[in-house]
Amino acid sequence: MNKDLKSKIINEIEQSGFPLELHVTEILREQNYVVFPNLTFRHTDQGMHEIDALAFLLSDEIEKKPWIGTVGINLIIECKKSKEKPWVFFEEVWDPSIGLGLGSQICAKSELKYQKGYDVLAGCMNTALRAHHYNSTLPVARTYFEAFKRDGKAEIFQGVSQVWYALAFWKRWFESSGVEDKSRKARSLMCLPIIVFDGQLILARKRGKTFDAVEVNHLFLRTTDCLTTVQEPNLTTANEVIIDIVRFDYFQKYLQICQRNHKAFNKHLSQTDKTGWLERAAHART
Repeated sequence: MNKDLKSKIINEIEQSGFPLELHVTEILREQNYVVFPNLTFRHTDQGMHEIDALAFLLSDEIEKKPWIGTVGINLIIECKKSKEKPWVFFEEVWDPSIGLGLGSQICAKSELKYQKGYDVLAGCMNTALRAHHYNSTLPVARTYFEAFKRDGKAEIFQGVSQVWYALAFWKRWFESSGVEDKSRKARSLMCLPIIVFDGQLILARKRGKTFDAVEVNHLFLRTTDCLTTVQEPNLTTANEVIIDIVRFDYFQKYLQICQRNHKAFNKHLSQTDKTGWLERAAHART
């Protein structure tokens, strides 16, 4: 290959978002995640969409209760880079739905539904799942903008909307893959939507007539999915999707948080099985 052409191609690669996506994929695989990078999928509107990474971490059998089956965590990851334009999020202090808490928005799907009305998140505030990081004191935002940006596409909203589509796809995939098979153990998966951002992540707070701004590593973005569902937004959290916004240099620390979530979810399923009906139902299937 011509050296000049090779240099130009490498420069184009380095200026793109692919290095960030590949770094994130490498880190995930080092942490034993099964990763599907650049996953393209079709939404129910027949539109084609892509998410940068879909990653799974399966159970390490903490509780060793075979009737609970596979317990895993799934990360839906969109990667964004902006060295010149910091992402600014406005802290939501007086959000009327803050009182409902973020813990109620934990996204989990499970085949542990042998008993009518069983909810895999039932009693979560009184079990190990209370330790889920959604119940932490991280700053919460709903409003955002890209500083110094005057034109071009809105990168934050593009990332948010791709996460919405990928989450909707993941839910459909989980439900459609649950084929009745008595020889296969049940599955339970917790899902975390994330945007990994390589750049300055800024939290802005209103202080009277002025503003304060600090750089942060991690925050929650409360979004209302208005694209993948026909259900109209309401004053509750029916269409809400909580997205972790994480700086790339904090990503490995974030994965440690995910490990704790995974352990908490596993223990939660065991703690909620106090009557033993899950075990009896599981044996009845085989």
